[in-house]
Amino acid sequence: ESEVITASEPTFGQRKLVEKKSAVLVPISNDLLRNSPIVAAGMLRDDMVTQAANGEDIAFFYRDGTLNRPKGIYFWVGSAGRTNSAGSTLANSRTNIRVALNRLGNNNVPNVRRAWFMHSRVLNYMRWDLVDANSNFAFPSLHAANPTLAGAPVFEANTLSITGGVAGGATDSEIYYVEMSEVFLGEAAEIEFEVFPGGAY
Repeated sequence: ESEVITASEPTFGQRKLVEKKSAVLVPISNDLLRNSPIVAAGMLRDDMVTQAANGEDIAFFYRDGTLNRPKGIYFWVGSAGRTNSAGSTLANSRTNIRVALNRLGNNNVPNVRRAWFMHSRVLNYMRWDLVDANSNFAFPSLHAANPTLAGAPVFEANTLSITGGVAGGATDSEIYYVEMSEVFLGEAAEIEFEVFPGGAY
């Protein structure tokens, strides 16, 4: 009780956020805008927001930080944090899940807001095709309105469909298990949507 407590202090690295702009430009005829202004503008707005979101997803996962692009999780993690799949059978899928859990657990990553990201075809395969010997679903929690796996929420990210992308072949897809409290997204402004009826392109 009378001994001096050894002090410890956290150490911090520095990450410089460099502002980048993501934009979507869609030329549209003035006649379309005049004849159906509400429908056309709403349709274009929704489509542009979807495309912008997909672009941000791709940057979040795959951009390598070059050519004025952000650096995505794939390149932050590096090869030491990646594991090839053991296979797609039920036993191999369980092995893959355990390996992903151990990747974070063995490195003492805090368990605050973990999440899975997978392509919809992978999610549907795990939902419907992976069954036990009695045809019971192996992962019933994936059938919930808000699916979970090993206690963490599962999100569909169809940008993970790799067709000649970062790794794998045309039929391969990656699954990400991420501690989201360790991920930082710097956003400088909200989405802006503008229509210039007198513009030229």
